[in-house]
Amino acid sequence: MTKNIDNRKIKTHKSAVKNWWNSDKTKKWQHGKMYKKDFKNHLHVLFRKNRVLELISGLNLPKNAKVLELGFGGAELAGDLLKSGYKYTGIDISKHLVKHAKKKHLKYLKNKKAKFINLSLEDKYNFKSNYFDLVIEVGAFQYAGNLTKTLNEIKRVLKVKGFFLMAQSNMYSFNNLMNFRRFLKALIWFFQKKNFFYNYSLSFKDILLSTELKFFKKYKNSKFMNFKFMTNYSEVWKYKIIKRLFSIGKMQKLLKDNQFIVKKVSGGPFIYNSKDNTTIILSMLNKTLQLLCDLKLPLIIRFADSGIILASKKNS
Repeated sequence: MTKNIDNRKIKTHKSAVKNWWNSDKTKKWQHGKMYKKDFKNHLHVLFRKNRVLELISGLNLPKNAKVLELGFGGAELAGDLLKSGYKYTGIDISKHLVKHAKKKHLKYLKNKKAKFINLSLEDKYNFKSNYFDLVIEVGAFQYAGNLTKTLNEIKRVLKVKGFFLMAQSNMYSFNNLMNFRRFLKALIWFFQKKNFFYNYSLSFKDILLSTELKFFKKYKNSKFMNFKFMTNYSEVWKYKIIKRLFSIGKMQKLLKDNQFIVKKVSGGPFIYNSKDNTTIILSMLNKTLQLLCDLKLPLIIRFADSGIILASKKNS
């Protein structure tokens, strides 16, 4: 079974996620603005998308294969899949993004090659059982409160010989471990095994208090704990939503615990510099690490920026 948020909080969590993704702040995910205007800071997202497409290409699915994407966001991946000839269905919790996707891929809607549906990952999917050849989620599971429910629906709608592709940011990536705030957060979660959920905008004070050590609780109102440096958030979100932390090992365990068979584990990129992505040394280092990752060295894969796992469901 999957460890979830306290059942009393799942409804509140789902509501907060829905409010966030239907707010004006999500407009940067529309029209590819996030990638075009802030290209350097989203190289890892573009790389992940390309790796996902490489894995899908290697499956040799038939041209008319039925594909379901969970949380399609800006519908960038949808465009690539539709160009490949697949019959595409996407669900997303954001009404804004559904409207944008329909406008962006209007020609595919007209020839009935695409469907974009406003639906939460945790809702009951209105699809037949054993219907899809491939189900994909790229960065969507981090917002789900009840993954057991979601994975059960995926198993239901996925064909017996179908594939499920899961891609998520890795909490133990090189880039996270080189950022002090993220390193501290990952270290605490590792030792306390709290690597399922976290508040997206934790301050240093929040991180230290999350250890539940009496020392930090005792001095939580001290001047040191309330310095601006300690109380500032790394990101400011209008809605305080909880996001799910993943490591590549946890991704594999999640799938196995929910009756999936892991077929392939991949990942990347490894080292990149958002301030200067033309650095030759960083580029060479990243290529070397990526090559070692592709040779299926487990230790290297565990430090990739994103984990990408291909799985199938167990025959019942």
